[in-house]
Amino acid sequence: GIAPDVWPPSEAELHTIAADLGVDPSLISQHVQEVHHLSLQEQQAALPYVQLIADIVSHIATDRLRHHQQLHKIIQIAQEE
Repeated sequence: GIAPDVWPPSEAELHTIAADLGVDPSLISQHVQEVHHLSLQEQQAALPYVQLIADIVSHIATDRLRHHQQLHKIIQIAQEE
């Protein structure tokens, strides 16, 4: 991932991150240095793409949910017959 300006996080922050992700804190600790740092110029170059990427991920997730719901309805109809 891309690290924020203040990195690595404190132990308390690592535990919070791990809890939010539902993983053991040691898993996060083992990989805490596997991040990239962007210069200010690189950050400015990447910024226009952040919203575009977020929109694409949201669209994919929404489509996946819609297809899952449709398949669930098909299964329900098939089981009723």
